[in-house]
Order: sequence, then structure tokens, then C-alpha cells
Amino acid sequence: MTLISSFIADNLFYVFLGVVALTLFQRKYGKNVVKKRMAILYIAIMVFTLHISAVLIVEFELSDSILLIWAAAVAVVFYYKRDKVFPFRYKCVSCSSRMSFNEIFFDDSNMCESCRDKLKKAEE
Repeated sequence: MTLISSFIADNLFYVFLGVVALTLFQRKYGKNVVKKRMAILYIAIMVFTLHISAVLIVEFELSDSILLIWAAAVAVVFYYKRDKVFPFRYKCVSCSSRMSFNEIFFDDSNMCESCRDKLKKAEE
């Protein structure tokens, strides 16, 4: 019985669409968000491969353990590529203050607005 694979095959595609939509929203920020947009694309690729593997497991009536092995392989890839896949920081790298949603997902500097302003003034 492939209960887990059936659930993933039915629902993970919507997660994939949400991740791709986030990538499309990031496009309007241009060069300020290149690293994070690539990270979201890497995540989307991994989510899509998990979805496709779940669909294949359901279609060919295989065991859920194959999906768990594939998910473990994806987790290993995420772990070794974590610098590229997870560049998102919740706190500013300069002052450790909590950043907003837009700063977390739509700015590669990982700095809050006040620290970015200070850096720009210092560069001038």
C-alpha cells in the first residue's frame, strides 16, 4: 500500500507551483535577489523530483520505502549544498535584528534596511 506516496503525488504539485510562483515574484527585484532566486529554483527542482518519484511509485505500485530513500537522497543533497540552497537569514548579519519577509526573500545582502543604509553612506 502506498499511502504516503499517494498523498505526496496528489498534493506536492501545489507546493511546487507555490515555489515557482515565489521565483516569479522575485524576478521584479532584479539583480538584488540572484542568489535567493537560484536557491528557490534548486528547491523547486528537488520538490518536483520528489513529486515525480511519488507519481511513479503510485503508478507502478511500488513500496513507499523507495520514496523514503529518494527523500533521504534529496536531504543529503540539501545538506551538502546548504550554502546555495538556503541563503535565507531571519536576522540581520550586522546587527542581529529581525528582518521583514521582503528582506528575507527578496534581498541578497541579508541586512536590514537601516544597516544597508549605513553601508551605502559609508561607501559614499
